[in-house]
Amino acid sequence: LGAVREKNFIVGDSDVDIAYISKYENPEEVHTELVELYKKFWELGILEAFFDEDWQKHIHYPPTTASGQAHITLNTELGEIPIADFFTTWKTNGRFFDPWFGDIGKAEDFVYKEDACELAGVKFPGLVNPEPLLTQLYGDWKTPREEKGKERHKFRLALKIARGK
Repeated sequence: LGAVREKNFIVGDSDVDIAYISKYENPEEVHTELVELYKKFWELGILEAFFDEDWQKHIHYPPTTASGQAHITLNTELGEIPIADFFTTWKTNGRFFDPWFGDIGKAEDFVYKEDACELAGVKFPGLVNPEPLLTQLYGDWKTPREEKGKERHKFRLALKIARGK
């Protein structure tokens, strides 16, 4: 959001959101990739917490299941530990999926480009047109808000549903 709206970090925000698009389209393979990725984060000592398929938060053991969101430490050498919310997105049957909202549009509308975003003067990969996703996540994303988004979201267990669980 900050990279798109302000080309910088959002003043007063306590974390950064990072999302990636899975290389898999089959929901079972997406889940397997996600659990393996979280296990690697655990082994590296950067997994702060993860959410299981029922959106229950876990902190003290390695993952065996996952929903598509985790908290990771970006730099353990800093006195204050910066945290990232790490999200998995995926494409299935020509549609694009988010772990919170499930099906959020045609996959062809979510085009990825190596230098699509800029944050604090640094270019990095992102969506060519992030507006539909930001509208789904934040509603009026162009207007900065004081409150966090907890009351705006209803978790839909999207990956669990996609896997038929």
